[in-house]
Amino acid sequence: NPAYPEVRAMVVDGVKEICTNYKVDAVHIDDYFYPTTNIEFDRKAFQELGSGQTRQKFRINNVNKMVSEMYTAIKEIKSDILFGISPAGNIPNNLQSLYADVTAWCSTPGYCDYIVPQVYWGFEDSHRESRFDICSQAWAELVTIPEVKLVIGMGLYRASETPTDEWKNNKDVIKRQLEYIDAMDKCEGFVMFSYLDLFNKTGKLGTDTKEEY
Repeated sequence: NPAYPEVRAMVVDGVKEICTNYKVDAVHIDDYFYPTTNIEFDRKAFQELGSGQTRQKFRINNVNKMVSEMYTAIKEIKSDILFGISPAGNIPNNLQSLYADVTAWCSTPGYCDYIVPQVYWGFEDSHRESRFDICSQAWAELVTIPEVKLVIGMGLYRASETPTDEWKNNKDVIKRQLEYIDAMDKCEGFVMFSYLDLFNKTGKLGTDTKEEY
């Protein structure tokens, strides 16, 4: 529970151990910031520490404190170690379900060096806001300071794990996504999820298989 200082300290101490004892280029965290939306999870903490906040604001502030403390700890050890975050691709869900204030992280110094939203959909997703181009541009609009770089997270697994018709009917989705990213003004690159999905079960590159995605 990130509401408690000792819990945040435990997380930060783990980050310090990595940055102190290992030669790393970056520390990177994933997208699940609050373990649950269940109000029973932090009822006691909310009663003790909520100070008139709404439950949502309380949780958001707790996550922001944890993220900021991680960033500060890393920079105090070695300023050129990067700190990156890979939040869920759906921007509203970050605030409403994960209590991740991605707008603040993308527009305020002191939270992260780069953001890698999980834009794991194609161009023809049934939800308009999830379509690769629309979602990628929405994230680009959030990044408003030079201290934070935008890197788009691509879902390679979509090509093989229960693919939708778009992925079944088109073999160039990933190619077109790369071309789209390359043409974006405010994007510094891409990350593919996952490395394993570049290979088939025999360990060969996907282009060596009978079926190419």
